[in-house]
Amino acid sequence: MGVAAQYVRGRSDLAHAPSRESRPSQPKDAAFLSLTSRALAERNPTRDRGVEPAHAEIFAPAGPRRLAVLPGTENDGGASGPWLTFVFHSEPGTAPRVEIIAAATFEDAVRVAPHHLLACGIPSSAVAGWAETERNACNVAIGPGTYLLTSRLEDLCRLLARPAGGNMSDIVFRTIKLYELTSETIDAFLRNELLSVSGDVRLPATDREHLNRARRLIVTRYAEKLTICQIARAAGIGRAKLIRGFRELYGCSVHEMISSRRLQVAATSLRATRQPVSRIAFESGYHSSAAFARAFAKHYGSSPSTFRNEG
Repeated sequence: MGVAAQYVRGRSDLAHAPSRESRPSQPKDAAFLSLTSRALAERNPTRDRGVEPAHAEIFAPAGPRRLAVLPGTENDGGASGPWLTFVFHSEPGTAPRVEIIAAATFEDAVRVAPHHLLACGIPSSAVAGWAETERNACNVAIGPGTYLLTSRLEDLCRLLARPAGGNMSDIVFRTIKLYELTSETIDAFLRNELLSVSGDVRLPATDREHLNRARRLIVTRYAEKLTICQIARAAGIGRAKLIRGFRELYGCSVHEMISSRRLQVAATSLRATRQPVSRIAFESGYHSSAAFARAFAKHYGSSPSTFRNEG
């Protein structure tokens, strides 16, 4: 479990978890449901901060629309500090994705959140704290942009896109799932598992599935000597369509994605371990230390050794 999910689901609430009969299905951690249910029931504004706790209205069929706030983070940034709004898209015919919007204050975060889409607000300081706890070796900063979700997060996003019921158990269940989706999206981002979208997300569903299969292969088998033909064959797509699809959907070439993934992994290892640079280069898919050093310097603006010492 990632640090963001742990932060939300804290074990101290286990004794207060409601029975199985009180909800549609059992979440992975009963404490998560307990914390969320109490947040929905308390309804007491954080008066000195100007931020209210989490709300159920985000899934209600009618009534006021407020921005959901990830439980446990309400006091981290306050109303006057910077916030990040996570907006989840799963429109028919498009790839599920998250749009991250930066806001100067909580009031701005509420204003920029689209009323017709799933959205959750988090103080920027809370996200920065998770990144530090994770020892985010690549200095990955969660900033504005649109990013494709992992397969698990896509499933969660599609689940929440289904029509909502009006009963309280459904509202609570779906609110919990939104918090789970948001916290796991942050963890995936800090693990460099999300890819920025700069192309067309309206490709045919079959093409997107094949391209996502190719992307997942690169993410998991980056250290191997991958060729475009091998990737295309494994993903079940033609070579030309693979090359064109990567440009259209991801805004980069296949080789650029392979190189980016290898360098991300290498940067993490440089900051998180004391392994020799040559070994990190080899485990990241480079069979030449010189080639690795050149690629790393071009991408990060410094040599691998300098990057490690500056961390």
